[in-house]
Amino acid sequence: MDEADIRMTIELSMEPRATFRDLSKALGLSVTAVHKRFRSLVDEGVFRRFTASPSPWAYGCPVCMIIGRFDPSQEEETLASLVSDERVHSVHIVSGDIIHMGAIARPGELIEDVKKELIAAAGIEDAFTDSMHPPRPSAKLEPEDHSIIAALQEDCRRPMQEVADLTGMGGKALRRRLDRMRQEELIWMRLDWSPLASGDHLAIINGQLADGRAAMDAVNDIRRWHMPPVVGLGAFVEHPRQLLMGVWARNLVDLHEARRDLKDRGLFSSLRYNLLSDMRDCDCWLDKVSSRSC
Repeated sequence: MDEADIRMTIELSMEPRATFRDLSKALGLSVTAVHKRFRSLVDEGVFRRFTASPSPWAYGCPVCMIIGRFDPSQEEETLASLVSDERVHSVHIVSGDIIHMGAIARPGELIEDVKKELIAAAGIEDAFTDSMHPPRPSAKLEPEDHSIIAALQEDCRRPMQEVADLTGMGGKALRRRLDRMRQEELIWMRLDWSPLASGDHLAIINGQLADGRAAMDAVNDIRRWHMPPVVGLGAFVEHPRQLLMGVWARNLVDLHEARRDLKDRGLFSSLRYNLLSDMRDCDCWLDKVSSRSC
């Protein structure tokens, strides 16, 4: 993967339905070149799937992240336990004995109870957790909305005409409903990707922000600088001085240079990184709601 591949990954992570023409403008490449790169990343297994499901906010459900140490000798058993739990949507193993997990509470569940149960199930020690609650009262998904989500579930890049054929809706009504769901954050579309499939490295960096720096300002600065190695950014709710980043590198030299560049920008007082060794994107309970509702 080169810089253009990484920038394409960033663009598609932010907007999974971006057209090849949209990507062409963003990357400064021809549509043909963009399409060729896209197909290559799909064939290599870097782009695994483009999925859609209802958003957690559609059901008023909080989400959480759990980071901590676990027993690496129990890795397969731990992964099997977590992947089978329908509240878990992603699990990343980094640097041998560190686990990162994302989970979504079911309707009516308390997020603190969910965190305790998952920490115990994975045998996590020194747990660092963060939670995010719905930003506003949830709007409701209608049966027609679930039909659209079900049509996009296995491929959220599916052309609108195909979605119309599958749902039996007219084009204007379909676009209107999809636009509404996106504006009200009722649909969750995402790129499931694996940089490890390319033979490259992905580091998970936890940064302690320097005094006077706000997390969202730092996120916006990094995005504005268009730093190719940074392929994921996450700010914490319960830990506003922390920022989590995914940093792509072809080798450890590139990784050290990316870390030094981030430090030299003056955003962080400290940066800790761990190399990703395994990543699993799981089918959580939200991924099954729309197909059951149709």
